[in-house]
Amino acid sequence: MKNGRPGEHVLDRGGNWPDALCMMSQTAILEPSGFADSGLAAASRRWLLTREQRVITLLIAVSLISIADLVMTLTYATSVGMMEVNPIARMVMAFNAPWLVVLWKATTAGFGITVLTLLRSRGIAEIAAWICFAAMLLLLAHWIDFNTHIVLYTEELTHLYDSDAHCWVQMTAMTTP
Repeated sequence: MKNGRPGEHVLDRGGNWPDALCMMSQTAILEPSGFADSGLAAASRRWLLTREQRVITLLIAVSLISIADLVMTLTYATSVGMMEVNPIARMVMAFNAPWLVVLWKATTAGFGITVLTLLRSRGIAEIAAWICFAAMLLLLAHWIDFNTHIVLYTEELTHLYDSDAHCWVQMTAMTTP
């Protein structure tokens, strides 16, 4: 339609689609028929379209995976021992104080999560949150694979323990300061 007449094009003078038509086509794509007036559809659309909420959701996931990583790290480090490739974490574990590992992990992860939470409305915070989430997913995948195949690593773990490898860590059971 042009100027309200059927059969004519609906472009403005610059050759662009009017904003109202663009919004109508986006709404038609986002809302399947039958759900257009649904409060659930509107709520889910707002959730998906809000950067702040995406960042917070990602950071909650990062927090939960960080806790799982800490639990697995302490479980192995205080029992059979483990190979730690992060030199800073290895240095913290060298103090043989699991509470210090908890404090270090809470401080470092907490700092990053706090900074990204404060900057959640910025695009760079969302990019960083996605990167953190991806990294934590890879770490979670590593732990799942490791736990699934731990019985296959018995010989290698024994060799690492006996060889006094620089990356091997083993701490005593949980102690408090």
